[in-house]
Amino acid sequence: MLNKPYGLACHGGSGVQLGVIETLRLLRPEEKDLELVHRLDRDTSGCLMIAKKRRFLKEIQVMLANGGTKKQYSLVAGGRWPREKDYANAPLDKDSRQGGQRLVRVSRDGKPSETRFEVVKASATHSWV
Repeated sequence: MLNKPYGLACHGGSGVQLGVIETLRLLRPEEKDLELVHRLDRDTSGCLMIAKKRRFLKEIQVMLANGGTKKQYSLVAGGRWPREKDYANAPLDKDSRQGGQRLVRVSRDGKPSETRFEVVKASATHSWV
């Protein structure tokens, strides 16, 4: 597990020379099978799983794909989060751009996506969701 900061890419590409996985491989050359279990966008901070063994990589990827585990994100929003905004359901489509950048947008041809929101704590000026 690694707490990936905002602004750091998970892997090289799209104009980025080095990412987390390439850096770890350089720092730990004895670890021959280091692989990303999943990715986080460069602009997303959070827990990033790295597999040291191929067997673990396959097992955890199956769990992620089959709902055996879930990803959970937290955010701090300015103001009070509206109580009626507790669910988002929209088909998402990945669109490749020139230079290798990918853009995700809502599209009826997209893959089903579901997000649930829960207010953990709120003040007059901010909400932790």
